[in-house]
Amino acid sequence: MIVFQFIRMSICLILLFNIGLYANLSKKYTQAIRVSEAPNIDGRLTEELWSELPILTNFVQYSPYNGKQPSQKTEVKIGYDDRAIYIGAVCYDRSPEKIAKGISIRDQFPPGMSVDIFAILISPYNDGLNSVFLYVTAAGVQRDVKIYGDQHEFAWDAVWESKVKITSFGWVVEMKIPLSALRFSTKPVQNWGLNLWRWIARNREWDVWNFVDITYPGWWKKNGLWKGIENLNPPLRLSFTPYVSGYVEFDSGSGTEFLYNGGIDFKYGITQSFTLDSTLVPDFGQVQSDDIELNLSPYEIKYNEKRQFFTEGTELFTKGDLFYSRRIGDKPVYYDAIYDEIGENEVIHKNPNETRLINATKLSGRTNFGLGIGVVNAMTANTYATVLNQVTGEERKVLTQPFTNYNMVVLDQTLFSHSYISLVNSNVTRRGHHANVTAVDFKFADNTNTYGLNGIYGYSWIRSNDEGQTGYKLLLNGGKIGGNFQAKYNLSLISDDYDQNDFGYLRRNNEVVNQLRLSHQTSKPFACFMDLQNQLRLIYSRAYEPSAFSEFIYNYEVLAEFKNHFVLSLRFEHAPIERRDYYEPRVVGRYFINYKYYKYGISGQTDPRKPIWIEMSGDYFESYDYDFDVSSMLVSMSPYINLNDHLNLGLKIAYEKNTNQLGYVDQDFDNGIIYFGKRNRETVVSTFESSYVFNNKISLTFRLRHYHSKVFYTSFYELGQSGKFELSDYNENHDINYNAFNIDLTLRWNFAPGSEILLNWKNAIYTSEQFPGDNYWQNFFNTLNQPQVNSISMKVIYYFDI
Repeated sequence: MIVFQFIRMSICLILLFNIGLYANLSKKYTQAIRVSEAPNIDGRLTEELWSELPILTNFVQYSPYNGKQPSQKTEVKIGYDDRAIYIGAVCYDRSPEKIAKGISIRDQFPPGMSVDIFAILISPYNDGLNSVFLYVTAAGVQRDVKIYGDQHEFAWDAVWESKVKITSFGWVVEMKIPLSALRFSTKPVQNWGLNLWRWIARNREWDVWNFVDITYPGWWKKNGLWKGIENLNPPLRLSFTPYVSGYVEFDSGSGTEFLYNGGIDFKYGITQSFTLDSTLVPDFGQVQSDDIELNLSPYEIKYNEKRQFFTEGTELFTKGDLFYSRRIGDKPVYYDAIYDEIGENEVIHKNPNETRLINATKLSGRTNFGLGIGVVNAMTANTYATVLNQVTGEERKVLTQPFTNYNMVVLDQTLFSHSYISLVNSNVTRRGHHANVTAVDFKFADNTNTYGLNGIYGYSWIRSNDEGQTGYKLLLNGGKIGGNFQAKYNLSLISDDYDQNDFGYLRRNNEVVNQLRLSHQTSKPFACFMDLQNQLRLIYSRAYEPSAFSEFIYNYEVLAEFKNHFVLSLRFEHAPIERRDYYEPRVVGRYFINYKYYKYGISGQTDPRKPIWIEMSGDYFESYDYDFDVSSMLVSMSPYINLNDHLNLGLKIAYEKNTNQLGYVDQDFDNGIIYFGKRNRETVVSTFESSYVFNNKISLTFRLRHYHSKVFYTSFYELGQSGKFELSDYNENHDINYNAFNIDLTLRWNFAPGSEILLNWKNAIYTSEQFPGDNYWQNFFNTLNQPQVNSISMKVIYYFDI
């Protein structure tokens, strides 16, 4: 019944929003001009072709004064041929000595965006959904972002050229964007979406060629037109990126190991619209270390994907929320089970915490009719642990994950008014296990993007060891999504048997969550405010099975940016009714009565234009009308220092203290007893980051993170059937003193477009002990003396474009 209701509702919305298509905001346009000769990209704009191209000017402010005249003039010219798009921009400045030229590594801006920027947004299908955004800073640093719908793919790296010159009248940008970096239609005559942006750092000012209303979501959807692009006949799109890498690993527990790797990535443009990407024998050893945490909750921690192959060109695969690429090459599924299988006199000699990726392939593109097609396949090899008999010296191998095949197929049809509908299927197969999940993902919006509805319906089918399980999810979010005042309703309905975690990530199932969000934004500066936002949320949750109340929460937040560019946020949250937690007991149908509470928060930021600026935050939480006085406090401070245009430093320190926190510790399966503990927990996270950028090709980055969490249990309880606690004589030791210490030092040289040499040092120390630990500094120096792994590696990547 839910499926039929969903289909009927979707059809009604399509008809409703079609009625609203009459609304058509005026937009700027420019005629596309084919050039006969490509310019030399030197930042000078001296070639004759630049005098023959029309000038795009009359920019307006996007922020802070939306729609007003900009403080500085900008002129841009654009031409094209069968190989590339050419852009020449003159960013006039009446005070060129004030142009911000903070240098950074590629794909990043200096802290506080303390650099002037020119950017171009290109939407080859002009559908408000598919676009690329290419930035060049006044220091000549490139950044590129691929956009699909509301997804921004910051890890996408295209190969393109740019050059910047500082002049007596401002600064000049010259760009060459190869057509091989873009995907576009095969139509003989095309109109592309186009917008041009400029950031003036000292004014915190964004200027834009085609006006974008700041009160409506999706600034990347409101573009002008580049009309009459004719008879594009680009050359073959084929590129290879081979690599070689070598490692020296010093493990204080097992000695020194030398490793050598080699592999290749390649891209093949099957057509102008479709691209095949593949990686063979990949090596991801240079990616930044994960921010590991001590997890005492019933939920899996989600870590960000940092492997380039799985962060580039994956915008289609985000449909349906079924794609979590960290599953590929993740910890083996039977990694922990091996500890229950060792016999007498046996120890685990090796137990790899990652499966080995054999290869991965992606095929994606879009037809002339707006149908996006995406296919991804990846395979991981058999993974074994090695068990050593300490008496006989014999070793045996134990399979911790068999060969596994990951597949996903996406069909995505763009519709009117930035709308779409998608069908997604994911499939994971390994010996004795088969997981299949299908989802429909949609978004409908009116032509002005004022009202909209989006949602996902998913169905999972899991068969493991001849036992089957099915489940479903329904996510809906809709209402007034544009304008100063917005009102949105959100529904998350997930059955207790729904499971997408073989390929995707789902924090928890078995929930029915209703949320109402009301917000108001004053986007025009007034009085002492540059911007003022208010938001009220009401959240009512139930368990899906059994169908029972879980919690009711409301919160309010006000966020203000002042005219001196300081930012202040105030937060308040209240749970006025006793809650039922169906997840922490970790037994189906069991719950514990959770407390009512108040939560207060404040955060702020000083002016990021200054050489030294600070972010600060504080939250305080306390229970009431409860058997235990539960409280928590979280404070953080992050100072940033821009010493000069090349060197910047950042430090983040966070301290969290939880008092009388209640949590699961163990259970007696034979007698059906669930044990909880009352614990005090202190966590300190210190992260120091620094980068020295020699020029826009060579950079040195350093990151040090120390995570320390200590947990001390004061008493233990048995959870009753009514959700209440009774004091228990349970006395197992669950105190923890946990440390994670990581250093990442990387020297990067982009010696040619798309090519680089990486020299990397990584240091890792992880300790977990069953005692609360010493004071912070004694614990810190003790951690440095623990067994550790040091890895020094060098990787050479060269880009061949045929």
